[in-house]
Amino acid sequence: MLGISLNELILVILLMVIFIKPKDIPSVVNAIAKFWKKIKSFMGEIQTQIKNITEEIDETKDATYESFHDKIEKVRLEIEKQEELDLYDDIDKKTPKLKIEKAKKRTKTK
Repeated sequence: MLGISLNELILVILLMVIFIKPKDIPSVVNAIAKFWKKIKSFMGEIQTQIKNITEEIDETKDATYESFHDKIEKVRLEIEKQEELDLYDDIDKKTPKLKIEKAKKRTKTK
């Protein structure tokens, strides 16, 4: 029951009987109940705000990841395209010869 054991509840009741006049006990209990409701409401609002913030962080993280991933993919494709263009001689575009083959021939002759 709300994290309060039976022994604690009995102790609170005994303290109320000792320190509070019997005619004031209902108003004190009512005030405690109102205070408890406010605390629960406040905790509920905090939990809702934390949930909203967490969802917003997740959405931002996902959007950032997607944006970052797209940019990386564009750069990768540009690099791939550039490497492809660099493999061919600029002189003879009709019958392209790979620069790698020319480099191999040069290393063999050395």
